[in-house]
Amino acid sequence: MTLKRLLGENRGRIVDLWLRRLLGVYPSESLRLLGNTKDRFTNPVGHTFAREIGLLFDGLVQGRAAALSADSVDAVVRILAVQEIPPSRSLSFVFALKEVIRSELGREIREQGLWEEVAGLEARIDALALEAFERY
Repeated sequence: MTLKRLLGENRGRIVDLWLRRLLGVYPSESLRLLGNTKDRFTNPVGHTFAREIGLLFDGLVQGRAAALSADSVDAVVRILAVQEIPPSRSLSFVFALKEVIRSELGREIREQGLWEEVAGLEARIDALALEAFERY
């Protein structure tokens, strides 16, 4: 099994957990509103986050360079930049993907010996973080 396939099979769960980590930078009273990401009209911020996090994940899994995900990064960062949240906390969601993957798929990664592929993915996540910092 490849890491790409493993991530694809677990996409829904990983993207959901990554989105939760992004939303976790907000105060708890904001989470009730932001957590409903289905309707783009009643919750444009939550909807944008959900859509763009999915696109970012897909780009990372496909091995696309961070620059090719620039529109998605920009959409998320534009929202985060105007919040009363420190930049380091706002952009911590990018690095949180590493933790989500390791906590959800760590056993399978170890059993399948996928650490070299994980290192490549984590390098792309780091590049995405740099792109996010640049856009912030």
